[in-house]
Amino acid sequence: MKQKKASEWDWNKKGTLIYGTIDFKPQPLVIGFDMDETLIKTKTGKTFAKDANDWQWWNPKVIPTIQDYSKQGYSIVIFTNQNGIEKGHTKESDIKTKIESLQKELKIPLAAFIASSDDNYRKPRVDMWTDFQELTGTKADMAKSIYCGDAAGRVKGKKKDFTDTDLKFALNLGLIFRTPEQLFLKEDLNEDYSKQLGFNPKSIPKEGFLFKESKVNKFTKPDKPEMIIMIGAPGSGKSTFVHNHLNDYTRVNRDSLKTKEKCLKVAEQAIKEKKYLVIDNTNPTPDDRAAFIKLALDNKYPVRGFFLEVSKDLCLHNDTQRDTNNFREHFSKKVGKMPINMIFSKITPPTKDEGFSEVLTINFIAGPFKNKDDEDAFYSFVHGKK
Repeated sequence: MKQKKASEWDWNKKGTLIYGTIDFKPQPLVIGFDMDETLIKTKTGKTFAKDANDWQWWNPKVIPTIQDYSKQGYSIVIFTNQNGIEKGHTKESDIKTKIESLQKELKIPLAAFIASSDDNYRKPRVDMWTDFQELTGTKADMAKSIYCGDAAGRVKGKKKDFTDTDLKFALNLGLIFRTPEQLFLKEDLNEDYSKQLGFNPKSIPKEGFLFKESKVNKFTKPDKPEMIIMIGAPGSGKSTFVHNHLNDYTRVNRDSLKTKEKCLKVAEQAIKEKKYLVIDNTNPTPDDRAAFIKLALDNKYPVRGFFLEVSKDLCLHNDTQRDTNNFREHFSKKVGKMPINMIFSKITPPTKDEGFSEVLTINFIAGPFKNKDDEDAFYSFVHGKK
């Protein structure tokens, strides 16, 4: 960072990340804060501030508490999601002015990091923290450092949180997590909000049997050519399974062929050439699968159904990974929440009555991973509560 005289803010940018410091000296102990509804709230009582002056302290205890942490040798850092800047709903200058005003009243060294877009800088993704350490020269003691934010996914009592991104940000980094009520008011000190999280990527198994119906760890190709029809929502792991276990099958995929008619044509040609083939589409209903099954049966080709029976939360996690995990190869682009919801609303498990010779349910197993970075990225929370 550029060196400026004391008591003057040094604002910079790195891509969509906006960051600034004043009198900041890196310390191994760090206490990070969300800003809105943690340090401050609006004077108007509205969710979003109308301008740079529409703020007041969240509680009178905020200032003395933070000043005390500063005296104890903690680096004080603000980490705030401000996606409204990219969308044009919030002025960058207003956020900077607000942070500068906070610091004037706190009267302490301060660093501030602003995620202005929905990318890897946005909490709960960790690049904002990673770049904070790199850009300020901080080597934080992660086990003893703290992160405080209001978005803890609380669903009971007087406080109901809109999301849980602050809690997940702390969990991704291995930081001690505190809500504003815990840190400033000393309330609910025994509450562990991580216990009420629903889907947790850290619970996804790394090993196990391939199929629910059989205790096998390796796919064995049958002696005669066959058709396999994959059934599952976007993000359920269909293409990854095909890549890992069926890479010598002719893959028929609508993302590349664009229409069902072209998929059927390619499948028909593969059958004529006596090839093994896999229909790697969502294929959610019997009607979606019927034409492929008929094609197989008309040509006396064995046809099996492979069903990925996974949760919607897992699909959303895997779908977001396509944008956030740069350490692995992805076989599709991110499709978003609406298409996943649509497929889940219509998906029907396959049965032998449709003409399948066998129906198997695939167990979702994470990996194999390209490297440690890939594994860490996969097991991180990548979005807030949906």
